[in-house]
Amino acid sequence: MSGLWTIYRKELRSFLVAPLTYVLVGIFLVLGGYFFWVTVVTSGIASLAGFFGNTAIVLIFLMPVLTMRLWSEEEAKGTAELLLTSPVSLGQIVVGKYLAAVTLFAGMLVLTAGYPLVLYLFGDPQTGPLIAGYIGFLLLGAAFIAAGMFTSTLTDNQVIAAVTGFGILLLLWLLQWAGDALGGGAGEVLRNLSAITHFVSFSDGLLAAPDVIYYLAVIVGFLLLAIRNLGRRLWRSLETGAQSVLLTAALVGILVVVNILAARMPWQLDLSAEGRFTLSDQTKQVLREQLPGPVEITAFVRTGDDSPVPDLVRAYAKASDRVQVSIVDPLREPSLAQQYGVQQYDTVVVQQGGRTRKITPDSLYTLASDGFSTEFNGEQAITRAILELVHEQDRKVAFLIGHGEVASEDELASLFSDLEGEGYSTEFFNLAETGSIPAATSVVAVAGPQSDLGAQELDVLRRFVQAGGKLLLLLDPVTRALPGWESLAGQLGVQVTSHIVVDPERAAFLDVLSPMPELLAHPITNPLIERRMEVLLPRSVGLVVREEGAASGGGAAGAPGEIKTSALLRTSSEAWGEKIQQRVQVRKDPEDPVGPFILAVAVEGRVAEPVTDSEAASKRSSTASGGTGADGSGQDASQPGAESEGEWQPLAVVVGNSTFIRGQFLNLQGNRDFLLNALNWLTGRKSLISIRPKVFKVPTIALTPRLVWNTFYAFVVIMPLASLFVGGWTWWRRRAL
Repeated sequence: MSGLWTIYRKELRSFLVAPLTYVLVGIFLVLGGYFFWVTVVTSGIASLAGFFGNTAIVLIFLMPVLTMRLWSEEEAKGTAELLLTSPVSLGQIVVGKYLAAVTLFAGMLVLTAGYPLVLYLFGDPQTGPLIAGYIGFLLLGAAFIAAGMFTSTLTDNQVIAAVTGFGILLLLWLLQWAGDALGGGAGEVLRNLSAITHFVSFSDGLLAAPDVIYYLAVIVGFLLLAIRNLGRRLWRSLETGAQSVLLTAALVGILVVVNILAARMPWQLDLSAEGRFTLSDQTKQVLREQLPGPVEITAFVRTGDDSPVPDLVRAYAKASDRVQVSIVDPLREPSLAQQYGVQQYDTVVVQQGGRTRKITPDSLYTLASDGFSTEFNGEQAITRAILELVHEQDRKVAFLIGHGEVASEDELASLFSDLEGEGYSTEFFNLAETGSIPAATSVVAVAGPQSDLGAQELDVLRRFVQAGGKLLLLLDPVTRALPGWESLAGQLGVQVTSHIVVDPERAAFLDVLSPMPELLAHPITNPLIERRMEVLLPRSVGLVVREEGAASGGGAAGAPGEIKTSALLRTSSEAWGEKIQQRVQVRKDPEDPVGPFILAVAVEGRVAEPVTDSEAASKRSSTASGGTGADGSGQDASQPGAESEGEWQPLAVVVGNSTFIRGQFLNLQGNRDFLLNALNWLTGRKSLISIRPKVFKVPTIALTPRLVWNTFYAFVVIMPLASLFVGGWTWWRRRAL
């Protein structure tokens, strides 16, 4: 070790007396200070992620120049033979010189200590990412120095050594871009060989085994190659160029194997403030105990985006061998995105046992209560999707047609895609033709009927509801009376008015016939209220509901005939109703009914005892087809609602509008979420697990204009000039000697 220490002190002293060292330090400080000033001071974000990311590019140019003299200078001065024949091993020579260069680089990082100091004095930074970022930056620089040490042993020309080192480092950088462009498994291999790929997680606050092992492997590999080069020079080896290429290829192969093995190591230290890379105990328990088979998670994200989704899904793969993860850019693999109906970035598709759940960004991100931060609910959404796939049965939504309802698959294509992602199957049916509800139907949906029900159709729908079936009734303003539909709605506790709603106070885009009603507290609307989302209902008919609470429903909910209504959407008190006609005269007359109007209602019925989905579907199909129960009433006594006492269960959702589910209207505001929430409430999909969301707060810093410019002068001007001054003074002293 004494020989290594001697080489280390000699090389460090050589660095400190070389004017070029201070020039390189000055360049590092001026560029690093500028990146800090631009990404932190002027932006108001108290994070060094921008500084680390931009300055890492600078190292590609600086490190080869810093290390080019490590051995090439020995050759140029003629001291190489003396050093090689000294009683110091080749390993001690290489490691001693390498550690001296790393020490100098660490000293350069110490000179940036003023950056986090400013953050703590005037901002609210996150300590974990700062620590991890500096560790990652030190490892990145150490790996680059090892590459430079290797290239320095290839030639006695320092310029050639610097250019060769720059080429190697540039290649390690470009491998990430090549991997992104190539995609697939080969692209993933190239990305994992890139030094930058493994650096990103450090600045986010994660110390992961694969990343640390990668840099250590690069360092050891290049140092071993440097030692071998010196040995070849010592023994005057006649090694051919082909052999050198073969050795380099072997190093790359070893690096690939090390990456593959390191990826299997679950160790990591999550220093991020929100625990971004750590799964909750609930999720770990689900993955450990409740997976009957393999689960595939596919995340569709934009390449290069700073999205938390890839990190999250990779955490699932690390937590369980049964979880397989794919990260896909929809632009690079459009056929796969089309296969799953993916239309937005940050969409996650979960598959298990041939069944699929699609999670859209609306379910992943919400606005925090402070109005500025973002809540990331990705873990809860994915874990719930896994549980639903494992435990829930198939659910079907049957859309009734034959009365002028929406019957075009083109108009409902977006809706059907969303329903499929939520685990629903869909179909159209004409009750007048079939005479019964399709088997295993969970919800009958009626979207905008324009003509009336027949007596037999009305009877079948009544029986379906009485047997515990669920009804989604979306009614539009029509110019003629529809007594059948009005009767069905009336037995659900809802009266359909003959007026189209005009609401100047809550109008969307200044269109008074397109109200954005107030959302009232209910399990269907609460998620929208929390996320500050609105529902837009163009051309709606007003509804009147009986006073909320238990009341007689004329047998709609079963034998006891008890129902309970809850208003979901309500117009402002400034709203009024206009007579429904082809051309609506928007003018408030004394005889017009005045608001507020109810535009959506949730209906619950008294159910004696819950039954399984398969049992309920079987009984509903039998009853809706005209079968009779044991008591001859058309309802089996064991079905929901057959007892005089029982729990309240979802029965129907009635909305005075169907336009909001058609075409592009579904994508406006919270329309999609409102409809899916209504269906999930009707089918009894309760939250299977509750996981605290991760709140992504942007760390901020506030500086006065004077402090902004003071930091610029201090870090971009004064400190670099000070380094150059020391370098000039060192050169002058050496010249005077």
